[in-house]
Amino acid sequence: MSSVARRGVDEVVALPCALPSLTGVRGVAALWVLAFHGSLFLGVGVPAVSPLVDRGWSGVDLFFVLSGFILMHAHQNDFDSVDGAALRRFAWLRFTRVYPLNFVVLLLIAALLTYDPGVKQSLEWNNMGPFSALTFIRTALLGFLPGSGDWNHPVWSLSAEVVGYAAFPLIARHLSRIGRASSWLAVGSFALLVAIHVGTDEIGLNVMSPSRALPRMFCCFLGGAALYRFRTFAPELAAWAGWAAGGAVVLLIGCSFSRAGAEAMPALYGLLIFSLSYQRGMVDRALSTMVARWFGAISFPLYLVHVIGMFWVASLIDRGTVEAGWLTLVTWVVSCFGLSAVLHWGVELPMHRVARRCLLALRASAAARSQAAVSPASQVSQQALARVRTRAM
Repeated sequence: MSSVARRGVDEVVALPCALPSLTGVRGVAALWVLAFHGSLFLGVGVPAVSPLVDRGWSGVDLFFVLSGFILMHAHQNDFDSVDGAALRRFAWLRFTRVYPLNFVVLLLIAALLTYDPGVKQSLEWNNMGPFSALTFIRTALLGFLPGSGDWNHPVWSLSAEVVGYAAFPLIARHLSRIGRASSWLAVGSFALLVAIHVGTDEIGLNVMSPSRALPRMFCCFLGGAALYRFRTFAPELAAWAGWAAGGAVVLLIGCSFSRAGAEAMPALYGLLIFSLSYQRGMVDRALSTMVARWFGAISFPLYLVHVIGMFWVASLIDRGTVEAGWLTLVTWVVSCFGLSAVLHWGVELPMHRVARRCLLALRASAAARSQAAVSPASQVSQQALARVRTRAM
């Protein structure tokens, strides 16, 4: 049941805890990025849909918008006031979400370089490396170390998103003070991103440098967070949600065939995610299936491992070990799925459980200390009350 509370003149409506189609859309974004890199580096594609596949890099923007939306869903009430305990809890959950899996993938890359030194040249040709201890540490810290070079290209978006995590408590605190006006903040965020791209002559381009990645992340992240805030005040839009989600999908496909149209895609991602949160319509049902949710569950490890696997396959093709073609492409894709599933079940989920258990242990410890501090005072009060009753008899 949805709980409704009054806040000013607006009504705040709590969303369901589980939004399965948003897990499914995350899987679609990961598959889209995978298809983009596969066609780009392995030389296999379908001409009829190649413009759509070529726009697969934009799936990262979908991740950014979705991240802001989901974090507001999970934590919007945690930062109504400055609370050190809430900040530490949030930081711990974000740390265990990102860093352990990234470190394990780095160890796998180190093992690959040891097993097949020939892949190193292919990686360096594609602007990875140098493969030193310093760049290993830098990649493990998601780039938060002076210098250049990395062991795994996808860390550029993770480092940008960690900046979003750091800013989120402040974003959530300020969004908690506005109501339906948050919709205009979302529109403004997406419009600002377009203005930045127009001003820098980067319309429809996949720009990953830190000076460009941070505005790209922040506009999408803030847009997603503001849309969630607006969503809590707009239950009456549920009747249109199914149609809006379908329209967003059609427009996204159409915009992918145009470089200029790509600038509208982050805003359309916001519309799609906003509409799916109502859990209405055919698109929601499709993205809520078990298959879609499975791809969503493994999307993070899939995003981390697919690039290094792709470069390894490209290296094998260059050395004549395997031939370029559909069989090689399918083998790479299936291997990425399998390894991602292993990492999800063997690293990602266990780390989530460890993080929650640590938080529960800390809460239990804090409760025990609080009880111990209250107990002596309580005993004194009970003794004083007993003396008063004795005198009254």
